[in-house]
Amino acid sequence: MPRAVPSPRSPRVLRPSASCAFSCALLLVLHASSRAAKRRRDADRGTPAAARAFGRGEASAALGARTISSLGTATGTAVRLHGLPDPRNVRSFHHRPPRSWARMGAMDPTYGYTIDSLLAIRPPNAPADFAQYWGARYAQARDIRPMPVIRPSAQPAPPATRLYDVEFSTTDGLRLGGWLTLPADGRVERGLVVSHGYGGRLEPERVAPVEHAAVLYACARGMGARSLTDGIPAVAERHVLHGIADRETYVHGGCAADVWCSVSALTELVPAVAGRVAYVGGSFGGGIGALALPWEDRISAACLSIPSFGHHPVRVTLPCTGSGESVRRHVEAHPEAMDVLQYFDAATAATMITVPTHVAPALADPAVPPPGQFAIANGLGGEREVFVRATGHMDHPGAPEEAEALRASQRDFLART
Repeated sequence: MPRAVPSPRSPRVLRPSASCAFSCALLLVLHASSRAAKRRRDADRGTPAAARAFGRGEASAALGARTISSLGTATGTAVRLHGLPDPRNVRSFHHRPPRSWARMGAMDPTYGYTIDSLLAIRPPNAPADFAQYWGARYAQARDIRPMPVIRPSAQPAPPATRLYDVEFSTTDGLRLGGWLTLPADGRVERGLVVSHGYGGRLEPERVAPVEHAAVLYACARGMGARSLTDGIPAVAERHVLHGIADRETYVHGGCAADVWCSVSALTELVPAVAGRVAYVGGSFGGGIGALALPWEDRISAACLSIPSFGHHPVRVTLPCTGSGESVRRHVEAHPEAMDVLQYFDAATAATMITVPTHVAPALADPAVPPPGQFAIANGLGGEREVFVRATGHMDHPGAPEEAEALRASQRDFLART
């Protein structure tokens, strides 16, 4: 069951420093709780002042200390400005779509939303038995003995680490695979479970989000390269529909269980990290993480980037280049699928997340429509930091600088949580 929501914190205003000169990221540090309903209503009224200035493409000076101060006071939140994406750069992709969009023709990856309208999106209401359903699934996963097995990996180890191949048990009698990295100097201060995008991963990341960490890079069921499973399609467009006829068989429920069993495997392999395990996931991993986090009391913090599977009622109305397009077409032919999808809405689940969470939604994204991402960010029930990306699943001018700014923001967040 979800843990108790922390008491609201006193307002705090963070002013922008001179070093925050990046042009492609907006960092909003938002401390909130489910008991702060009035403060959220105030936020809906207070935020647009800054958002409108952004939407008109005014210079970042328009969002200077006075605006930040008034916004922070009005909302009862802390706000840090970390540069601004130029909306003209974002919209330019509508006129010059990357080649990968050719099969869908020119499209607007903002879907007509502005920062103002994105910040106003609220998550769908949860079914009456939502928490009961997920609590039962979590209890089942906690009963699984992970029985992890590791061996030195033949793949090159990331710098300053020792790399191991790992496999462990999850629900439904399945074995998952992945990689475990340990600091070469033996100094372990925390653990990380790092997920992946839709399709899995072929290797661990070269640089972990934090130092002195035991990091488990596990592949979700059915995903390459380590968790390919008979009977579960490996291709994202088919994987996302696997078992969708029933909430007990839908694959995303199993993928959330894979997160819980990953924590079990990591804490059994490295007992010293118990109590200091964080979760990091992007796109597919961001959405699945949001589904898994409310029920998992062994995870102390999370980073979710361009998270998927948020706000299905809106998501199924928006054509896209990602797995959501398969779901949209399926729901057109089988509208009753929405009765199942309501239990797998990452935005609904986000309202029950109470651990500190760093979330990075994008203003423009052809694969994961932005309103679903912002529904997750806006709905988070606990302490949160929101880093607004210019784009997701596409390139844009300044992308390398934005990517580095995001990594630095995540590192800073994890160092404080």
